[in-house]
Amino acid sequence: LEQADDLMKVVRDDKFKGMEKQTAAIADYEKRSTALREKYKTEVLGDELYDAVQAVRSKMHDAEYKFAKGPPKSWWDEAMEHLEEAEGLMAEVRHEKFRGMPKAEEAIADFEKRREKLRDDYKTKALADELDD
Repeated sequence: LEQADDLMKVVRDDKFKGMEKQTAAIADYEKRSTALREKYKTEVLGDELYDAVQAVRSKMHDAEYKFAKGPPKSWWDEAMEHLEEAEGLMAEVRHEKFRGMPKAEEAIADFEKRREKLRDDYKTKALADELDD
């Protein structure tokens, strides 16, 4: 596709401006390249996005599971470490190549909701427990 983009520079040259074949070639190219880019985005990037989202979900599960097992506070602290790792993995999901993909937006919203709940629970339980001590 990148090579085709380069070749289209010749077709778009001003010396061909206004020629019926140029206009038809540009329209056909735009239609076909857009379809190919969308197919790439849904098929290839869709698989990459799935893998990235699964890695985040796995770490979030680890964090939530570890947190649910607490006290002791060390388990809650370990849950927060898993959360930090999940936040690092979210950088991949937030990458610009996934921007505008509904699955990426859903994963980001889900992560943010789960992250806030875990942080709130940590403040409520672990820090309150620490204050009691």
